[in-house]
Amino acid sequence: MQRNRVKRAIREWFRQAKVELDSLDVVVIARRGAAGLAASEARRELGRLTRELSS
Repeated sequence: MQRNRVKRAIREWFRQAKVELDSLDVVVIARRGAAGLAASEARRELGRLTRELSS
């Protein structure tokens, strides 16, 4: 159940960040600890990683 919640949150973030990620290929693997993250924390962390990758 938690795994699906994490997967949905990640998919939604990718949908919203599609323009930023247009030139990147990204693979996200949600580990057990990700289930404890709030959706806002997960989005913030994904955004930080995306900015690092695209610079």
